[in-house]
Amino acid sequence: MNSGPPTLAHRANQPNEEVTDQMNEIVNWVDRLPEAPLDLVLRFRRDLAKVLADADLVIARRLTIAQAPPSLDRAVGLDEACTILGTTKAWLGRKANWAKCGGYLDADRHVKFSIVTLQAYLRRQQGP
Repeated sequence: MNSGPPTLAHRANQPNEEVTDQMNEIVNWVDRLPEAPLDLVLRFRRDLAKVLADADLVIARRLTIAQAPPSLDRAVGLDEACTILGTTKAWLGRKANWAKCGGYLDADRHVKFSIVTLQAYLRRQQGP
């Protein structure tokens, strides 16, 4: 065994089994802390604090990615746009009306609306 606690700074490039072995070695070192010299305990604490901070950062990044909100804007067809606007399909199906509400023809020539555009139209209709 080494004369001091193992460092984990190089752990990212090692296979998982080696990392697990090093982590087990650290756990075993905890039992020896009471008789270890103060400078060694301080170095051990500093290294563990860095590892803990690194682990917290990795966890935070992964949770942020996993919990990223879905896009707030997407295209919707006439039926969903009618529900959002509270209109009938007959009214919104007229070109003058869907164009006024921000509708457009997609590649298949279906009328589509951006949710953000529909929300802006509703705000304009409500006035100041």
